[in-house]
Amino acid sequence: MFWLYNLLILLSIPFFPVIKLKSRKRGNIFLKNRLSSFIPPEATGKILLHAASIGEINTCKPLIEKLKNNITITTFTDYGLSRAQKLFPDIPSRIIPLDFYPLTKSFLKKGKFKKILIFETEIWLSLLKSAKDLNIPVYFVSGKISEKTFKRLQKFKSFISPLLSNAVFLAKSESDAEKAKGLGFKKVKVVGNLKFALTLPPKVPLTVKGNRKIILWGSTHEGEEELAVQTHYYLKSKGINLLTIIAPRHVNRKIPTPPSKTALRSQTKTVEENVEFYVIDTIGELSSLYAYCDVAVIGGSFVKGIGGHNPVEAVAWEKPVIVGMHVESFEDVVETLQIPKIEASQISGTLKKLLSNEVERKNLAEKIHKNYLKQKNVLEKILTAIGEGD
Repeated sequence: MFWLYNLLILLSIPFFPVIKLKSRKRGNIFLKNRLSSFIPPEATGKILLHAASIGEINTCKPLIEKLKNNITITTFTDYGLSRAQKLFPDIPSRIIPLDFYPLTKSFLKKGKFKKILIFETEIWLSLLKSAKDLNIPVYFVSGKISEKTFKRLQKFKSFISPLLSNAVFLAKSESDAEKAKGLGFKKVKVVGNLKFALTLPPKVPLTVKGNRKIILWGSTHEGEEELAVQTHYYLKSKGINLLTIIAPRHVNRKIPTPPSKTALRSQTKTVEENVEFYVIDTIGELSSLYAYCDVAVIGGSFVKGIGGHNPVEAVAWEKPVIVGMHVESFEDVVETLQIPKIEASQISGTLKKLLSNEVERKNLAEKIHKNYLKQKNVLEKILTAIGEGD
């Protein structure tokens, strides 16, 4: 079965040009590096950390910073590689080779890696077999197995179990740990979610004129900006003096706010009293700007198909946070922190209640933040489990 899997991988290679045409930005790196086992001398003899793409690299940042003098990074996409190179220019990084046994074994052998850390659930069978054959320890860090993935992999349990039996699964939750055991992992331990291992950035400058309440809608998508504007005018009609800050997930998208009442972050860091909407059209400042809000609303959660975005940055500033009902990608985080999930039709009423009641606002912020503090030591648990603790 393993060699049939490798045959199928081999047969996929002629289709790479089609993949290149469908995704030109990704194509060159995909073709050049996926078929190579080359590794530069400065990348050898280290810990190999594999994280799929941008979001995973961002989440792994605290772990990478702890191990940065002793780590090599691989990603699955060119977007992830670009992010790794931008955040950590001094750390060797490359696209992971195609999961074809001769390639992966050659790559690991040349790399002389001390151990392999795989973030969440990147189960690559040839990589695992190569590591096993070369006696390289493998750790799944902040391991996550969705119900969909679990059901799919269970069909091949007899095939994959021998490859998983020696790997260590450091699970996000008890549920993930049980699924890991069900797939054949023998060494399983619950350490928590690496998303909670957050170091707050310094506050960036922002001056808001007028004594106003501030709602920050973070990482919004199409349809959510309209909701933010509607909510703003509803709250104004109820006598709440308000500034609405909107940070779109994709900064180049046109945001439907009234031009005469809107200011852009790229043009000013001072919000005048006549400005009602402040649009964050810069990159990398959102986590700092949460420090200024009275309530944070996390985007990607009021429209279907996105799955929500990470609320931990706002929670870490001890802000009251609410999300929509569509948080599939962060369901575990939302449940652990006990963040309220709100229907779009309820958002105006919920925000009116919070902005009108300082005690309720403070109580919600404290409850969520307390839950966050219980999870914050996940990085130390992971470092200890992989043998890299102090």
